[in-house]
Amino acid sequence: VDFDRVAEELRTRSQQEEGAIFWAVPLTDSIDRETVELFRSREMEQRKARDARTADESALIAEERTRGRRHQAELQRQLRAACLGGSAYFKGNDRSPDGKVADVGKAAQVMLGQILPDVFTSFNEGAAKAGDVKRGFDALLTATDLQGLPTIFASLGLVRDEGGKTVFDTTAPSLHALLADIEHSANYGQKETGRSLADKFGRAPYGWDFDVVRLLVTVLVRAGAIQVTHKGSIIETTTSAAAKDALANNNNFRVASF
Repeated sequence: VDFDRVAEELRTRSQQEEGAIFWAVPLTDSIDRETVELFRSREMEQRKARDARTADESALIAEERTRGRRHQAELQRQLRAACLGGSAYFKGNDRSPDGKVADVGKAAQVMLGQILPDVFTSFNEGAAKAGDVKRGFDALLTATDLQGLPTIFASLGLVRDEGGKTVFDTTAPSLHALLADIEHSANYGQKETGRSLADKFGRAPYGWDFDVVRLLVTVLVRAGAIQVTHKGSIIETTTSAAAKDALANNNNFRVASF
């Protein structure tokens, strides 16, 4: 198959499938030969190993195994080189490896670093360190008021001042998005679960971590914007034992509905 033609087809597809990056890799005759030799070596080793009886036969099998490993290593080397020499496209733009990186993983990391901000456009609304998320979540389950909350709530824009008091701002982009989704489902007689919310908001354009989604949902509960249903009980506060059981346990949060 003509590589240039395939690469151009993938460039076109990248304009149509905006959330995907396409990486065309040229396969050479040398790669084809190494693939064939590796297959032959493995087939030979499997066939002969079943009938090996003598020390000489075992030695031949070991030799074949060594030969197979040699072909595999060479095939992997050539495939890595082919990937680095390939063409990658995102939204019709060339994102190919620039030749400065000799490792395929690092090349992929560079490409993803360039395109992820365009895919996960709302990621920053829920971007926080794991330790900060945990401290914030623990505070939601224990704090009697909202004074002196961990800094994560301010950094994510989840709080505002109202008459000298700190209150949660459910119009903040992240909270608004979650609340709108829950309300939309409720209007159709459906309830979102922790699992469905984590799945939805783990995808583009959000890309939020499970614990971030749980933190934001718990903020909505604490703000009185939503209720939790777990084990047949309706929970409206985050500081009760029932709330801790429903929200703090990963499995329970996944099956709880909102």
